[in-house]
Amino acid sequence: MKKTTESTTQEALPIVAPAPLPEPEALPIPAAASAPNAPAPSLFASLDSFEIGQRIARALSASDLVPTQYRGNIPNVLIALEIARHTGCSPFFVMQNLHVIQGRPSWSAQAIIAFLNACGRFRGGLRFETDSEQNPQTCRAWALESATGERVNGPTVSLEMARKEGWTNRTDKTGRNTSKWQSMPEVMLRYRAASFFGRQYAPDILLGMYSVEEALEIAPSAHLNGEAALAPESGVDKVNQLLSADAAAA
Repeated sequence: MKKTTESTTQEALPIVAPAPLPEPEALPIPAAASAPNAPAPSLFASLDSFEIGQRIARALSASDLVPTQYRGNIPNVLIALEIARHTGCSPFFVMQNLHVIQGRPSWSAQAIIAFLNACGRFRGGLRFETDSEQNPQTCRAWALESATGERVNGPTVSLEMARKEGWTNRTDKTGRNTSKWQSMPEVMLRYRAASFFGRQYAPDILLGMYSVEEALEIAPSAHLNGEAALAPESGVDKVNQLLSADAAAA
């Protein structure tokens, strides 16, 4: 039996390119989204923002995780919130690193170094130069400017300067010498050099504030025994009492 094979040919269908999709219309970008690094509006810019700031401050001041000088102290927390807005840090970071010494707000030295390293103005962050590796007597902070690549040097700090200025003679309430210049001079040299550098080249970032160690040495009657010494009752304290009374009445 003979098999027959029928071959069928199929004509190739023409390939039609898909029609291009219409381009989406450009949506307007809000001002805040177009500038993500722009600081938020001040808490004191309007009554509405101030009311919201008070609510946030009241909640934070009731926390056990914040330092003593902020617990139940709504004005202090409000100021910390405003500084956090200005510096772009979290309120918790500000409250943990901003101390009040005899009524003078002061940054911790670690916070000053962190600000200078994160601000973007100095390539590679802050660096230190000492006269000796083993037993340094002087220290200078320096950095490279991001815009120009130029090296900028801070003032030189020395142990001789510390002795002449009386930084090495800080005592506590019992008269015992508690100055860290005696026990850890190398660290204190770096801390002081960083503080001097920050106030010279980035005073707007530090808001002109001193370090905690400087504030304690400027006001020798202040003692930092676990917590910062608070100033006597001031106008801010009276405002705090009024706000606390309003909160209790509510």
